[in-house]
This record gives sequence, structure tokens and C-alpha cells, in this order.
Amino acid sequence: MTTVALDPVDRATAERVLQDAPLPQDRWAADYPWPDELDAMRMFLAQPSPEPAAFGVYAIRDSSGLAVGGIGFYGPPDDDGAVTIGYNVVPSARGAGRASAAVAQLLEIAAAHGARRVQAVTDLDNTASQTVLLKNGFRELRRDDVQAYFECLTA
Repeated sequence: MTTVALDPVDRATAERVLQDAPLPQDRWAADYPWPDELDAMRMFLAQPSPEPAAFGVYAIRDSSGLAVGGIGFYGPPDDDGAVTIGYNVVPSARGAGRASAAVAQLLEIAAAHGARRVQAVTDLDNTASQTVLLKNGFRELRRDDVQAYFECLTA
């Protein structure tokens, strides 16, 4: 099984990602960050106090410690105990199970911190992401003309 580590992102790291200005200790894949990662960092920094939190954002690191993607929550659980997640892995690191391993870890974090349901949305043509979700116990709830909507219960 593929192993990855989820590294909580703090304000300084998010700012470096947005500026494409890694420090030597950041250790990024050549094609990191992917554009989706930039959107996640902007959302993270727009929060009132963007600091690492259970329901924050994480860098996905491969077994050598190289940042190969990002994963995280759109915020804490809502009144029904639901959270929404998003994730990406850079093209150079795709196809090795890293996204599946990262989603599995994020589900554990969600459950450990009280989330009862985890939701995700994919574009209809993103079958790789849909496969990641299905492998992790998500079920498809519905589709519209553009996206597929998934959910997984944590308990």
C-alpha cells in the first residue's frame, strides 16, 4: 500500500505556495503547486485566523517527504456534522495511490474530530477522482450536467 504523510499547512507555508517561493526545507515536486492548490491556499488565508487546525489544509507528502499535492477541508463540520473535502496530486505523482491514501487519512481525521459525514464533488470527466472516493467508501449521491456528488459516513 502507498504511504503518504499529511503535513498541516500554516500561514507562512500558504504564502510561500502562493508566491511559488519554496524554502529548501519545503521540498516540493517540480510541478507543485498545481493550480487547484493555489485556490485552496487563497481560501485558507482568507479565514479569520488561518493556522493549522484539524479541519484545515494539508500538504500531501510522498514517502521521501516531497510535497506532491494538497488535501483539506472547506471548513469545520456544519450543524449536521458534515464536512466537504478537496484534494489534488500533481501530474508527476499520479497513478500510484497517493490520493487514495491521503483521502483515507483525511477520513480518519474527520472521524477523530467529530465529523459524521464527509462530502466531495468531482467533475464528471474526472473518473480518477471518482475512483479514489469509491475506494474509500464514498457513495455517489447524484449527478448534474457538470459534477458528481459523493458522501461517506465516518461512523
